[in-house]
This record gives sequence, C-alpha cells and structure tokens, in this order.
Amino acid sequence: MNTLLSIFAHPYFIVFSYIVAGGFAISGLDDLLFDGLYFKWRINRFFNRKRIRNFTIHSLEPHKEHRIAILVPCWRESSVIGRMVHNAIKTIKYSNYSIILGVYPNDKPTLIAARKLIKRFPEHVKIIVNQKPGPTTKADNLNSTFIALETIEGKNPFSIIITHDSEDVVHPYSLRVFNYLISQRKKHMVQIPVLPLSMPWWELIHWTYADEFSENHLRHMITREHIGAFVPSAGVGTAYDRTSLETLEKHHGRVFNDESLVEDYHSAIELHHTGHGTIFATMFTDRGEIVATRSIFPRHYREAIRQKTRWITGIALQTWQQTGWQGDVKMKYCLFRDRKQVITGSLNLFGYIILIPFFILPFFFEINPIHHIPIILWYLFLFDTLLFLLRIILRMSAVSVFYGFGNSILVPIRYVMGNFINFSASVRAIHHFFFRPNRQSIPWDKTSHEFPTQAMLK
Repeated sequence: MNTLLSIFAHPYFIVFSYIVAGGFAISGLDDLLFDGLYFKWRINRFFNRKRIRNFTIHSLEPHKEHRIAILVPCWRESSVIGRMVHNAIKTIKYSNYSIILGVYPNDKPTLIAARKLIKRFPEHVKIIVNQKPGPTTKADNLNSTFIALETIEGKNPFSIIITHDSEDVVHPYSLRVFNYLISQRKKHMVQIPVLPLSMPWWELIHWTYADEFSENHLRHMITREHIGAFVPSAGVGTAYDRTSLETLEKHHGRVFNDESLVEDYHSAIELHHTGHGTIFATMFTDRGEIVATRSIFPRHYREAIRQKTRWITGIALQTWQQTGWQGDVKMKYCLFRDRKQVITGSLNLFGYIILIPFFILPFFFEINPIHHIPIILWYLFLFDTLLFLLRIILRMSAVSVFYGFGNSILVPIRYVMGNFINFSASVRAIHHFFFRPNRQSIPWDKTSHEFPTQAMLK
C-alpha cells in the first residue's frame, strides 16, 4: 500500500497529472463555450419565434424542381448498390433527378449491378466509368464523375449536385430541401443531418456513432453556422450549387482534392474561403421526423478504429498541413476544435487512468490518495469530473431528441467505449501521418458497407 501511495506522491506523477487534468479542463471549457453559444442561439430564437418563418415540407412543394444529380462513388459495392438505388427511387418525393453511379472498369461485379439498374430505371439511373482502374480515391471518383456529367445531361444541365455513399438511406424529402435552399435561397452548399439508423441496444459500437452524431448535428453544426464559421460537409447528404463546384474547379484545377482523405471536409473549407455560403439545414416533416441521411455505421471495434483513423488523419493532420490556419478568428477557432481531437483522444484515456484510482481506492482499499497530491490538483480533478458528468448529460439529451430517452440510457457506457476507440484511432492516425512514406497518396481505404434490411427502414 505504501508503494502505491508513493506513486501518487511522485513528482513525475504529479506533473503528468497536471498536464492531463489541465488539458482535459481546457478541452472541457472549450466544449462548454460551444454549448453556451448554442443555447444563446436557442434562447434568441425562442424570444423571436413570432418573427421567424417556419418552413414545412409541404410549403416546399410549389417550387420548381431544378435538375439534381446524385453522385454515388462505387468501388466493390455490388452487394449494396442495388438495394440503395431501389429504396431511393421508391421513396424520393421528387421527380427531376438522376442517380449517377461512378464505377471502375476493373470492378466487374459493380458494373454488372449498375447496368441492371439502368435497364430497370432508365429515367433515373446513369453510370460513368472512371478512366482509371480502381481503387483510386473517393475524390478522384467524384471528380471524374463530375467532369463527365456533360456527356449524359444533354440540353437540360444539372443545377444541383448531391453526394451520397452506396449504403445511404436517402430521405424522401431531402431533395426538396436542397432544391429550395439552393435555387430559392441561393445557398452554395447545404448539409443536412447524418444519423446512424436505430439498432438493437447491444450494437454498442454503432451506437457510439449515433451518440456523437446526435450531439454534433443537434448543436455543434448549428453553432458553427451561427457564429459565421464554415460548416463542414459530411460527405453524404451534402448538396452543392453547380456553379460553386465549377468555381473550385477553376481555382484549383479540380473540384475535390484527390490528395485528401477527407475531400468533403476540405471542399467546405475551400468554398468558405472563396466566399460561398455553407449552411446546416435542420428541417422536420409534418410528423416531426427530421430530414436526415441515415445508414449503418461500423459495428465492430476494428472497423470503427479504421474509419476514425482516416477521419482524424484527414481532418486534424492532413488538412492542417494543406490549408494551415487561414481565415478569421471564428474560422480558426472551429479549425482548432476539429484538430484538437488528435490530442483529446489520448487525454481522455489518460484521464481515466489517473482519475479512477482517486475515486475507487478509498472504497475498496481504504486508501485516500487525496492527502498525497497538491490541493490545487485535487480541485482540478473535481472540476474535470463535473465537466465529464455535464458532457454525459448533454449527450444523453441530444440522443433523446433523435432516438428517444430509452436509447440514451447507455450513453455513459458508450461514451467511455467511444473514447477508447478515439484513442486507438488517434495513435494510428499519428503513426500513419508521420511515419508512413507517401502518406498523402493513400488509396481508397474505405470500410465495408452494409445496407439496412426492410425491417430497419420501417
């Protein structure tokens, strides 16, 4: 026992604890500030609700339907693309659109599946075969598809470009929302919420995504738009004004950055810097259902780590290297929030290692380490614990909005699990970025896709 107590009193442990607890507190205060900005916006809307025009899905019906292209990059998607397209065409409440499948010449199963879809839905399905064999990158696939649009659009050009993945459940009314906001309100990029499908409670890995996306898309994206910073694209459920993408092509020689692992996020930054408005659209149907893109996210630990490694590498490290810290204070602040995850992913795990003994030892071993550390550090531990509990409560409230209170009960367990995933992904991201050769030329390292069953869609 004396040996254990000597560890807590050791100068190295004290210094390490100050670093971890201090970093945890700074990150927690940053999150608290962002929450405060959101609640300020919400309060302001409440007191001005009589002057705010509320749009409904039915109010968007009278507007002219501009032609929309839904770009779906495909690499080895033969098992899901048919069901995705069938469901979209069956449910979409819009008529003037085409689903453009970007396929590769050396991916015969997907080519065969795509050609079957053309025969069945000739009015709505088109394919564009990439000139390069796959896999290249998602950005390269999208660029090739965008360039080749002229070969299939004829005299009726596409006005709006939407990006989706082959496992997405496209909301029936999302095209109406995009059509109105881009053609009538003159927005350049519109992002709608992306929400994982509701799954059985024991699919804990999948639910960690639902927890994080609920909080981000209920509060954080709205706050970014409110303060005048850029709204990042999620890569799916994102709509662009055609001319805005042409501007990117003119300025950079391509639309999406094919050297980026997060071409969607990167494009939103470039649009913001060129003066194009990026917004986050939250709209509900008359039944109170949010207009959002849904899909099944990774259900296994390794798949989640692999996907988040790509996200962290692209957002926190690669984009930092490629774009730096351009923009005003609000822009830099949001970039800081996006990039801090490579550090907070480790801090959270170290925080558990340090804090848990201080609350467990007194109960199980009758050891009180409080007397062996500086009082300031003890108060810092308490403050961090309060921030942690507040984050849990706020995340539970966000999950309750989208999935109901019952599905928010396990948020504390999933929160800790998510932090372990983020820690592993942060370590892998640092290794991939700094210690791998040719780190910017990473091929399409995508996760395997799964389209939901009919039972999940109901």
